[in-house]
Amino acid sequence: IYEVERLIEEVVYKDFDIDYVKTLSEEEQVVYTYKWLTAYCNYNACSAYSHTVYSVFVLRNSSAFGLSAAAKYLFNLLGIKSDLVFGHLDEYDIEHCWNVVKVNGRSYHFDVWYRSAVAGRIIDGRCRFVGDNGLDPDYMFLSTEDISKTRSIESKDLYSLCDHTLPVVSW
Repeated sequence: IYEVERLIEEVVYKDFDIDYVKTLSEEEQVVYTYKWLTAYCNYNACSAYSHTVYSVFVLRNSSAFGLSAAAKYLFNLLGIKSDLVFGHLDEYDIEHCWNVVKVNGRSYHFDVWYRSAVAGRIIDGRCRFVGDNGLDPDYMFLSTEDISKTRSIESKDLYSLCDHTLPVVSW
């Protein structure tokens, strides 16, 4: 266990560069985390450890749950409130997991998985890049109403109200 913790800590401090990330605004920290996780880790739901932060930080192959758990882990280190959300990707009829993050006093849905995989198909380990800023505007800083267009949320009452979507231009 200590070796695993050491390996994860090494990635967080050297590769993720948490000391630098802490100098950014909350919104920038969330965007940085989104970009970093999708560039660092390939989507792979079949990996033996795909539901762990170990699969993200050490093996660099993980499922939606592993990516969401890793995002929560990083947000916790950054002092950003984050919860795991469990639900269903409606179009593909599969179980799914993502995050709710609290940024500048407002809660938003945050799904790092979508940029890591397109409906389970691997494209060089990463999803398509959309827009000049390299972000897919459809799965970051979303309201519950907006994310519910493609996902079903289990036990909606357990999560913070996400009543606002940030426009793409703001990040």
